[in-house]
Amino acid sequence: MPDVQLTPNKPIVSIIVPMADDAVDGAQRLANAQAQTWPHCEIVAVYTEKTVAPSGAIHLPGGSLAAAINAGISASKGDHLSLLLPGASYLTEKITKQVEFIGRFELQDAVVFCNHTILDSKGLPAKAVTLPSVDPLVMFRKLYCGFPLQHSSLLFPRQAFDVFGPLNEETPQSSLHEFCLRLSKHRPFVGMADRLISIARRDMGRREKRQWRGLYARMLPELLSEQQSSTVNGNLFATLGEAAMSRFAEGLPLAAWDTVRAMMRALSGSPHRLHALQSFSTPLLRGTLRHLPDGVKRLLRTRVHGQNVLNTARLDFPTIYRENGFVGTESLSGAGSTLFQTRIIRREVPLLFRRLGVTSVLDIPCGDFHWMRDVDLAGMHYTGADVVDEIVEINQRRFGGGTREFKRVDLISGPLPTADLVFCRDCLVHLPFEDAVSAIDSIRNSRCQWLLTTTFTRTDPNKDLDDAGWRPLNLTLPPFNFPPPELLISEKCTEAGGLAGDKALGLWRVADLQDHKRT
Repeated sequence: MPDVQLTPNKPIVSIIVPMADDAVDGAQRLANAQAQTWPHCEIVAVYTEKTVAPSGAIHLPGGSLAAAINAGISASKGDHLSLLLPGASYLTEKITKQVEFIGRFELQDAVVFCNHTILDSKGLPAKAVTLPSVDPLVMFRKLYCGFPLQHSSLLFPRQAFDVFGPLNEETPQSSLHEFCLRLSKHRPFVGMADRLISIARRDMGRREKRQWRGLYARMLPELLSEQQSSTVNGNLFATLGEAAMSRFAEGLPLAAWDTVRAMMRALSGSPHRLHALQSFSTPLLRGTLRHLPDGVKRLLRTRVHGQNVLNTARLDFPTIYRENGFVGTESLSGAGSTLFQTRIIRREVPLLFRRLGVTSVLDIPCGDFHWMRDVDLAGMHYTGADVVDEIVEINQRRFGGGTREFKRVDLISGPLPTADLVFCRDCLVHLPFEDAVSAIDSIRNSRCQWLLTTTFTRTDPNKDLDDAGWRPLNLTLPPFNFPPPELLISEKCTEAGGLAGDKALGLWRVADLQDHKRT
């Protein structure tokens, strides 16, 4: 390992390479680790064969995979840890890209993973897997319900193993996944869009299936507890249905039956049994849908999913909030309003307000006030405004009083309450051009001094709204043509694997916008 001076931008990464009975696979993985382009890698090989290990390597004759990983981590010195497990291979820039991703998005305490390619029996690419974007703080539920995370793709902060390790060597086949499940309740798991590893397809043996069934049985009470305490998107029966479907897909019918029995126990105490059964069966139907002809799929999707509340050029925000149409896991305002995705702006926005001398803020739309309640607004008058009457009434009842009030205001038609600064996050991106321009006119016609709003610095050109109900907007381009912002606060947004990493809050003087003509 090179002798380097540790800095936040040059962390040492230890690559743990368990060397099992397949000598060819082991030699390939060792060479793969040595080929990494990140210059500060430490390679720790752990030989579990009964043959003599090379000088400098760890020899653990007859040890399990879990024991090899524990031994390798104990002997390593890195600030981050990566596991190059049997059957896996890295792109040469895997570690480099993950370290850069951590630095770019301030994820030093997070577990970072990537997309992968599945190889066939001949070692040829068979399937490119693109993992869905997931709120890092609900990864426990997703991992339990079959999120296809590959453990070799992970880059762990060392503290994760120091605090929550070691792996359970009594259940070596499932212990790494159990560790990830437990860790996901304490550390964010953040995906990146890059596809940086390949993994060989493999089947579970009978002993391994027993261990995995035992794992899911041990963790089931924690899943039930989490879902019962969740206030947003916490449908217990839908989650159990998703878990049961995953167990069937994994070839674990007995584990699926354990989940069905848990559903039946929960159903006995539910006052809405028909709705609960429908919620449980929907994921099972979706799983079956994937194996049907395309024509049948299209027909059944309309039956299973129902009407898509986002399928309109002008969004029906009352319906979206009532039915959680943005599919929020913490907030009805959607994935961008989680505490994780607002971690940077919750720190930076109050500092900016104080630097500008702001004493009154108009937050429009305020949504359900999920993350803003954690922002330090001491000494400021806060007005939360939204077009959804029910949201405004709930907010006023729960959070109003003193220097904080909530009002129903239509940003598109105005007029707007007077404030020093208009805070308009994640709004214009949901409006068609016509409505977005009208909203900006409302801000221009207000008596507010500053506008702090969402802009995407790399988007070019801007596109009008379609059925997706969202798209990025660069406010310096047509049809808005804002002047360059006086300041940008990068949100370090990790949604879509970092593809939305240019998302920022831009600061403009409203007077400058009034002087700037649209084209």
